Amino acid sequence: MSWTVALIILLVLGVIVSNLLLLKQSANHKLPSLKDKQPQDKTENQKGSAWDEDDD
Repeated sequence: MSWTVALIILLVLGVIVSNLLLLKQSANHKLPSLKDKQPQDKTENQKGSAWDEDDD
């Protein structure tokens, strides 16, 4: 087996392991609520938009 093939295999395994570790670490983080980010009034975000009026 040549050194380039071994290096590519080690690089791919390193990427896989690092992604699994990142996924494990980020599994404990909480995401912010989407309700807090939505505007209270529809007219604040899109004034005069006929698209939203037709969808209601």
